[in-house]
Amino acid sequence: MKSFFSKTQNYFRNNVDILFTFLAIMYAIPSLGYPFGGDQGTFFYIGREWLDGLLPFKDAFDQKPPGIHMIYALSVFLFGARQTSIRILEIIAVLVLGRLITYAVTRDRPKCNGEAGIITLLLSAWYFTCLNYWDTAQVEIWEALALVCSYIAAKKIKNLRLAGFVSGALTGIAVLFKFPAAVVALVPATVAGWRCWQKFESDRGKRLLTTVFVIGLYLTGVLFVLGIVILYFWAYGGLEALIDSLISFNYDYVTHISTDFNLAKWWCYSFWLKHSRLLFPFLLLLWFSGIRSALKRKSGAVVNGALTGLALAVLSVASVFVQQKFYAYHWGVAIPFFVLSAGYGIADLIQRHRKLIFTGTLAVVLLSFVMAPAWKLNQQGTYMSYTCLFWKYVSGNCTRDDFLSPFHNPFGLCYAEQEKIGEVIKMRAKPGETLMVKSYDTPVYAVSGLRCPSRFFWDLPHLWDPALNWKKKHFSEHEIQCRKNPARFAVVPLKNERDFRELLENGYRITDYFGNSVLLEHSLP
Repeated sequence: MKSFFSKTQNYFRNNVDILFTFLAIMYAIPSLGYPFGGDQGTFFYIGREWLDGLLPFKDAFDQKPPGIHMIYALSVFLFGARQTSIRILEIIAVLVLGRLITYAVTRDRPKCNGEAGIITLLLSAWYFTCLNYWDTAQVEIWEALALVCSYIAAKKIKNLRLAGFVSGALTGIAVLFKFPAAVVALVPATVAGWRCWQKFESDRGKRLLTTVFVIGLYLTGVLFVLGIVILYFWAYGGLEALIDSLISFNYDYVTHISTDFNLAKWWCYSFWLKHSRLLFPFLLLLWFSGIRSALKRKSGAVVNGALTGLALAVLSVASVFVQQKFYAYHWGVAIPFFVLSAGYGIADLIQRHRKLIFTGTLAVVLLSFVMAPAWKLNQQGTYMSYTCLFWKYVSGNCTRDDFLSPFHNPFGLCYAEQEKIGEVIKMRAKPGETLMVKSYDTPVYAVSGLRCPSRFFWDLPHLWDPALNWKKKHFSEHEIQCRKNPARFAVVPLKNERDFRELLENGYRITDYFGNSVLLEHSLP
């Protein structure tokens, strides 16, 4: 028996990465039970229908670039048209990011066993503790993944010309997730150029030309990726709709609808000083410890790496301010870069104070899990309360209704109602029949499996806001599509008196009430 415990202890001592990575996975596993929010339902619908022949923007409107729709389409292709598919892919993304961040850290000493595991656990803990079901499976984690890869390419690929082009192409992919990624992209572009500047230090003329050429290759890589996407949409007749949705609508939206200053302050405070009150200072402390130790050792390369990591983190925060939207999920793009910055302290402390960094990491993660403030949900749940509920549900000690009870956001969108509506529609629908949701209850599409006769398959106040010039052009198109090809089913909130009355006047009848929503059916010929 002693021999067994001794062997087990030695195994985990030599394979700390495995242990901490396992903890990171187990920490993330409860997210597999998350239902969709309105954003996730939107992305899922476009991704699923893309695989079935519809074209984003032309046949299904959204204001986000097509990168996130590609990811949802990939998740459906790999794991099926179910809500857990994107959650599986997201956990894989977090694990891959943990490894990539470890690889991106500059070192002057050999990498120690345990670094990758600690980084992955901290990334998983911060991401899933502070971001709830609506804040996860969003654009930002994929944007960050592409930008981390871009930084690594600029820093690690030996051939400088290839480094510039590949880094630029990966930045192009990041921009396909969100345009403000261009702010963070200043760092990999600078890194690629700086490597050339240093290499040809003795030849000033060649240094300048080569640096300009590599930066040009970086921009070429960006344009290459964007060009492929533009050509794709042009070839399938969707370029005009792409430009209209991503440029015209977003410009109109940004210039006419702004975020209230006090609300923006509250969201910033809520994420950084409330929900991240333990993990964020801990990561900053690790960064400070790492750069301080590197300065003492006079390791210029490590100091530069630590400063570059912090620059990435600061610019990722700046990119959120550029878009002027400050919900919790928007900050998700910054999480991997602050973990990257902390990686310098982890790489240093694991050499000198191995037990301290292991114990400290576990303590901070545990305290963050236990002391996390409540999310803005109807039952004021935390990741800990949800995790307990998840395992209770998985073990059969909790009903579906009880499990879904927390998923009701402050805007009045209730997933339990959405699921019941979707199941009723799925049971009654015949092949080829369609659905129109006159609200942001887009998960109904995911549950029912139906598509919408209009490309404007979701309905938000800001979509048809009277202040938007964009509305005048497209509202009539939406109305014509709905009247020309009326959906068999329609879902409308009770408070939406205009649409409710209009549907009743155009051949629809009420069949069911679900909380704040009404299901109507059309008497099709």
